[in-house]
Amino acid sequence: MAALTPDDVDVSVIDEYVDTVDFDADIDLVGVTGLTCHAPRAYEIADEFKRRGKTVVMGGIHASALPDEALAHVDSVVVGEAEDVWESVIRDFEKGRPRKKYKVDHLPDLQKLVIPRFDLTNYDRCAKALFADAPALPIHTTRGCPYNCDYCSVTRFFGGKYRTKPIDNVLAEIEASGGKDFFFLDDNIAGDPSYAEQLFKEIKPLKLRWFSQVSTTILKQPKLAELAGEAGCHEFFIGVESIDPGNLASLNKSFNKVDQYAEVFKMLKSNGITTHASVMFGLDNDDADLIDRTVDFLLKHEVNFVRMNIATPYPGTGFYEKLSGQNRITETNWSKYDLVHCVFRPRLLAPAELEEKLWSSYERFYSLGPILKRLGKFSKLYVTHPWKNSIFDDLLFQLHFYMVVRQQADPLSGILA
Repeated sequence: MAALTPDDVDVSVIDEYVDTVDFDADIDLVGVTGLTCHAPRAYEIADEFKRRGKTVVMGGIHASALPDEALAHVDSVVVGEAEDVWESVIRDFEKGRPRKKYKVDHLPDLQKLVIPRFDLTNYDRCAKALFADAPALPIHTTRGCPYNCDYCSVTRFFGGKYRTKPIDNVLAEIEASGGKDFFFLDDNIAGDPSYAEQLFKEIKPLKLRWFSQVSTTILKQPKLAELAGEAGCHEFFIGVESIDPGNLASLNKSFNKVDQYAEVFKMLKSNGITTHASVMFGLDNDDADLIDRTVDFLLKHEVNFVRMNIATPYPGTGFYEKLSGQNRITETNWSKYDLVHCVFRPRLLAPAELEEKLWSSYERFYSLGPILKRLGKFSKLYVTHPWKNSIFDDLLFQLHFYMVVRQQADPLSGILA
């Protein structure tokens, strides 16, 4: 957004995970964004700036899903992607005529070269790998997803087709960042196989270290997994979600094949890529036994990290609409929509029981014995791919999970947020 701002406007960027908001700053226009769990704090910030006479505009996934709610706290809301409206927001403000809502009737293409304002981020205040000069910097190469899983807002927000950024533009962003460690934000970086193949070939000579997200359908594209590993991918985040086919069907995610999970993890490992699996608990077939069997499965197979979530009905998703229609949503404090609180009535477990099961499952997976066993299981990768698979980084990250989950805190809060 800073890079899309006209050159005659000065910009500063504040990330509350590492910075402090200065409400007395000499500024004219305040832009606020956040996920659903950030909304209460975003509204607090907006309200405070408005009390001081500032104009506030809000965008992002939550404000786009519930623009009228956001307008109770801000002057304007940007609904959807902002590339094609941001300059209008600024010029309307300069004229003293801001509109309540800004929205275009199309999805922006990604052809324009936009170099993010990396200079506005203090890398020294961000978490980074050992001996790295910069954190894992976020870059996206595609937007959109055709799958439309029931719990996910990506398809509704970014569209049902993959839009691709010119690879030359991706390379220009990488060069401008000054980094060597990246998080490609794509919801499925292998979703457009021909594009992904070319991207991986182009970034291979750069000797980057990176991770991204893919679906389990990567099993059908073994060549892409090979190319990704050669290009510096050390980890893929994969939405496993459940080991129960009925749960997967209820999520409109039947393309996940439970009997193929282990093969996916093994294939990635053979290409020097570890798996960071994501699972959710609290779906209609989830009882205590199924959750225990899920953890057993993850401990048994080639999984290095696991993100455990309580199923959460985010506004703007089919899951939200379904549970709302069934009068099962029990919590409207958006700060609880953080994947570790139960905000609805599960079918087979009480909310408090489900939350306790989440933390006990986390503790099982991230106990010292399994951590050491996993380090041994992936020891060959640390020897054969030391430039991207670091035993020291993995150990520190595993120990971070070990300590934080015992405090019943989200281990990825502030890291992947």
